[in-house]
Amino acid sequence: MAEAAGDPETLGECLARRAELLSGPLNALDDGVAAARSGAERMAGLGLGRTASVALRTVAANGLFRAGAWDEAEREVATAWAAAPSGAQMLELRLARARLRMGRGDLDGSDVDLTAAELVAGSTGLPKQRLPLLILRAGLEMWRGDPEEAFAHVEHGLDVVESGVDDVFAVAPLLWHGARAHAQAVLAGRPPGTSGVRRLRRHRRDLVDRGGRSAPALRGVIASYEAMCSAEDARITAGSDPDTWRGVADLLDGLGQPYPGSYARLRSAEALLAGGRTGDGTADLRRAAELAAGLRAGPLLAEIAEVAHRARIEVPELVAVPTDGGAPVAADGPLARLTGREREVLEVLADGATNKQIAARLFITPKTVGAHLASVFAKLDVTNRTSAAAVLREHRTDV
Repeated sequence: MAEAAGDPETLGECLARRAELLSGPLNALDDGVAAARSGAERMAGLGLGRTASVALRTVAANGLFRAGAWDEAEREVATAWAAAPSGAQMLELRLARARLRMGRGDLDGSDVDLTAAELVAGSTGLPKQRLPLLILRAGLEMWRGDPEEAFAHVEHGLDVVESGVDDVFAVAPLLWHGARAHAQAVLAGRPPGTSGVRRLRRHRRDLVDRGGRSAPALRGVIASYEAMCSAEDARITAGSDPDTWRGVADLLDGLGQPYPGSYARLRSAEALLAGGRTGDGTADLRRAAELAAGLRAGPLLAEIAEVAHRARIEVPELVAVPTDGGAPVAADGPLARLTGREREVLEVLADGATNKQIAARLFITPKTVGAHLASVFAKLDVTNRTSAAAVLREHRTDV
């Protein structure tokens, strides 16, 4: 109909929505990116290089991000940025660039883009953009190590959802960010309020119900997000199946999305290693590193390296895995008498962890923790945990 009417702006909107549908909810990434790119060229030829063409290149960049073609996505963003867009097109492009910058580890650059996008969204009154903004804000705070702040952004996102946003494809990642932030906050000993958690779970149940009434392709995408949410819950649920994350990783492999797939393999490795399945855990950790290294996903690679270090697993894809056992110590001080593993046990103990918690963090048994602590106490000439922690604080050279 738009073709017949001969209206370039309406045609551009139609092409963008079709490409967005293909590369988003329907997960037909190759088709969606191809449609977006060809549409962008056509719109530029019709004189809409700063508007419709930019919108289509942004859709292409987002599809390429999901497909793991981040270098290509960055080129699409750069081409669109060179057109000097403004308004809604600039806002969407900022969001796409913020996502790429965050994935690659330029957290400050991502923050700049999100702040600029927030200013545009506030001045132009685009409520539908609040949700992706808040999702990206939550993701940024997670990589900065602040799950409580991330959960607060998710709660603001739930306010937007309850105001009438009905896009299940936009809501699903918000709920996963909430489940991830909740799990991480609990593991850090700082759980969010119960009312916010109940609210999050209510929305998750609603999403599952709506997913069952959706088209098959969209139903599969929603199911993958709920599987990720359930797997996040398993991180803080005693006795959970260590294969839960493996199933999620296999599901994401099938969807052709390497970034969340790498994250799922990392969590799978953690669960398997904690359960004593060193061979399976090592395989998943190396697969996570392979996927993340292909993307040059800096923050994710850093998390993988940290788990590899704690588990003492060599991962070829990791260029530099920490091996110093923690903060520096004086060469002639009492801490220099400890082995690397004893230092690691002492570092975790000093955070107030029990033997069981130390064992889970370092992927060893509580019995092994006890043996290490007996050696630590003897070498430091102390008789209890409090005194050992005090020696650590006194002789670390990074404070």
